[in-house]
Amino acid sequence: MCVAMLQTCILLFFFSLLFVPALRAQNEVDALRQAQRGNGVGARALAIGPAYSAISDDYAAVFFNPAGLGQIKRFEATLGFDFFNYSTDALYLNTSNTAAKSGNTLNSIGLVLPFPTYQGSFVVALGYNRLQNFRAVQNVSAFNPSGSISDWFLSFTPRFDAQQRILLTDVGALAFNHYLMSDRNGQYVEPLINRGQVFQRSDLLEDGGSNAFCISAAIEVAPALFIGATLNVVSASYTFSRDFSERDDNNVYPNFISLTLSESFETQTSGANLMVGLLYRPDSHWRLGLTLQTPSWLSLKDEFNTSLQTRYERPPDGATRAVFSDALPKGTLEYRLQTPWVFGASISFEESFFILGAQVSYRDWTQLSYSSDAVSFTDLNRTIASELKGAFGFALGLELRPLFLPLRLRAGYGLEQSPFQYRLSENPNERIFTSLADARQTLSFGAGFLFQQTLSLDVAYLFSTQAVQGRLYSGSRLVEETVRNGSLIITASFRF
Repeated sequence: MCVAMLQTCILLFFFSLLFVPALRAQNEVDALRQAQRGNGVGARALAIGPAYSAISDDYAAVFFNPAGLGQIKRFEATLGFDFFNYSTDALYLNTSNTAAKSGNTLNSIGLVLPFPTYQGSFVVALGYNRLQNFRAVQNVSAFNPSGSISDWFLSFTPRFDAQQRILLTDVGALAFNHYLMSDRNGQYVEPLINRGQVFQRSDLLEDGGSNAFCISAAIEVAPALFIGATLNVVSASYTFSRDFSERDDNNVYPNFISLTLSESFETQTSGANLMVGLLYRPDSHWRLGLTLQTPSWLSLKDEFNTSLQTRYERPPDGATRAVFSDALPKGTLEYRLQTPWVFGASISFEESFFILGAQVSYRDWTQLSYSSDAVSFTDLNRTIASELKGAFGFALGLELRPLFLPLRLRAGYGLEQSPFQYRLSENPNERIFTSLADARQTLSFGAGFLFQQTLSLDVAYLFSTQAVQGRLYSGSRLVEETVRNGSLIITASFRF
């Protein structure tokens, strides 16, 4: 199993970043993004879904259950590609906006090497796997009759040097420099944009992905009992950029024209994890599987940039210009993240013309933990422990084998509970527990063609949906979002 976790969402997972904290500080959504397991590798396995764990009789076993490699008797080489699409409908202030982004990437490339043994089996596999795609997009635009990002600026406390010059340490300081708020005795007071009635727009783009180079091995320790392990060396790159703007389209304010808050953010991740598995075949029909994935121990480095541009019709009182553009000092931060243990149990039943599989998994998301030698993450870890929860995943999968045809038809369904305990609400004091309505659901379909018992070509299509909520900035009205992910995976495998 080749896995990452920071930056899902969403998705994330599937959880998109929907608000801009000061200096883009790390949060639980970042941690979820890095900790997600991903859909997997191999078109045949992906068409069946996570229920493939109790089947695992090709290269994809390195991801789903490495013990299954012990069933392979011939050398195998595999190559797969992923063509994916992300789309979202975002509802904000009763205005809906649609956005979409597509791309393609290498899904996997691997080699399976069975070694001769006097009895049982010993199999080694090597490969590269794409674990997750972070590409996502969100466009939001609406007229806000009663709110402004200036309400958020007020949450920052100003800091001054010995000459009483503002220190550029947060976006509140930028707003102060741009005459978007005034100062009395070292405290921020009412912002100059204090009545709302502005047109707001947010354009967000996320990109990157996580990858793993893995080595796996499996042995048959007793007749029909296999154990195996996969060591993953993980690397990930994540980029985030967003432009948030407000305009006075209705001439409510005599001088203010517009403001644009821009943020870019990049995270580089490296680390490792281990997955161990067991597979037992009590007879020719049944297979039973167990898997255990250790936490991923990840090292991360962030680089972030924040800037603000403001335009007026004429210079504000005391100013010498009507257009302002400032940026906070570029920031970097190095830290560590530990992801949860993941437990899985699976079962499959096989006849000559079909295989049926099922799987259940569990992870306790409260085990996510940040650490750093430079800063304290105590408050954030406390938030993770109180806001996240343990979550189950369930899956069913089917492969049909029409008699006398070198054709396989496949389908699967998977459900993953939300890792959050509560839904966001317009009332910050209201607690609404998440339910199955907040779960991520995935449907998969596929087909496989076998040529001369040596070459197989497999195709799979996965479609997942999830409803998520977020805010454009702390204190804004909710953004209700329906996220859809589609992936077309094509894999060619050669056995000899």
